[in-house]
Amino acid sequence: MNPMMRVGARIVEALRFHQRIGRREARERALAMLETVRIREPARVVRAFPYELSGEMGQRVVIAMMLVAEPRLLVAGEPTSALDASIQAEILNLLLDLKEAYGLSWIFVSHNLALVARMCATVAIMNNGRIVEQAAVDRLARDELVEPYSRQLLAASRGYDREVARSRNLRLRRAGRPSAARSNRPRGDGAEPLQR
Repeated sequence: MNPMMRVGARIVEALRFHQRIGRREARERALAMLETVRIREPARVVRAFPYELSGEMGQRVVIAMMLVAEPRLLVAGEPTSALDASIQAEILNLLLDLKEAYGLSWIFVSHNLALVARMCATVAIMNNGRIVEQAAVDRLARDELVEPYSRQLLAASRGYDREVARSRNLRLRRAGRPSAARSNRPRGDGAEPLQR
């Protein structure tokens, strides 16, 4: 986000860059997208500057900004690393809901293998900018990675990931397969209970 631009102006700018629509329609769609990412007071937030928002709210705004372009592929680089532990699961579950609702594919970049296992279907282990192993996350969970670097990474992160997940009580749903049909609006209000 641009610290000199109000949130609404930034979303409208992104929307108008990708689609030929007028300012009024772009503003209405920006408000609707803020509601989609579960911001309770979109009319207030659209007038705010980024520094007036909490980390959680800022992350939701960034997600809204990305979704207005109607992408098919989303790159999420450590999407919860700067967030308070108590709201990480909320943002991750929002991402899972939006992935399903919009038929998104994503590249989820993270050092936390426990989150990768929950958020993705396939894992690619990189060393020095090169993929050294690619496998289904089930193989990650069953400790069936074969490359030496992958096994070292898994061994190093196993205790840490388990401890982080336990201490933060992350109650995430497991990512499902992408739906065949693409919908342009999310299902429900996202108030369904979180599952282990």
